[in-house]
Amino acid sequence: EYQVAVLDVGQGSAAVLQTSNHVLVFDSGAKFSEKFDVGKSVVIPYLRFQGFKLLDMLIISHGDADHIGGAAAIINEFPDTSVMGRGIENLNVGNKTLCSTGQHWHWDGVDFSILSPEADVAEHDQNRRSNDLSCVLKVSSPAGSVLFTGDIEKKAENYLLQWYASQLKSDVLIVPHHGSSTSSSIEFIEAIKPKLSIISAGYKNRYKLPSSKVIVRYDQMGSRLLNTANLGAVTFRMRLNEDFTVSNYRQAAKKYWHHVLD
Repeated sequence: EYQVAVLDVGQGSAAVLQTSNHVLVFDSGAKFSEKFDVGKSVVIPYLRFQGFKLLDMLIISHGDADHIGGAAAIINEFPDTSVMGRGIENLNVGNKTLCSTGQHWHWDGVDFSILSPEADVAEHDQNRRSNDLSCVLKVSSPAGSVLFTGDIEKKAENYLLQWYASQLKSDVLIVPHHGSSTSSSIEFIEAIKPKLSIISAGYKNRYKLPSSKVIVRYDQMGSRLLNTANLGAVTFRMRLNEDFTVSNYRQAAKKYWHHVLD
């Protein structure tokens, strides 16, 4: 059994995964200014509210500001955490590892595997956009599976289709690159066959994400598509021999009269 909360961090990405005895944060949102840091203002309060005193691992998919911006604050709050990722060379933390294909670990009956990028790719490959160097994490257990994709685009999607097609199928997909049309090819979605797909995006963001073309693709594949911009944080729980349950913050936080009117 495990739970994932895709937090509402505006235009950016941050998710918290918890097993019975371990906690992982995947991406840390943005640092919009000295006064507003998503790590400090959203991620840490969520972790504290859940009662976590330790953070086992922080994975930063890549070095874009909307994914790494809150990392320093999280590390400062949880200095013993292990950090894995790409674009993390400037983070001040003792235990720091580049993510690459083949890395694998096991917590409380849940398997974690890094599917991309390949181990021999340079940290700043001139032939590869940083988005396509994003860490891709597959999480699976008998209860269900989820695929975290960072900001991968078509080149990385094609790499995964070529080398890991049999491992891509997942119950839940964290949609690549906030629903950009440069990602989520039809072939990629077909290989994953997600029952649920979650977009992390800002409300009325300047990039106009998610792309309407991408929304249509997921709809055509029969995947339920949720967007944090509209729903707030989206949480799902995987339980053995049960359908996974999904809730969102704006539904859970409705006032009494909203429930009555509904």
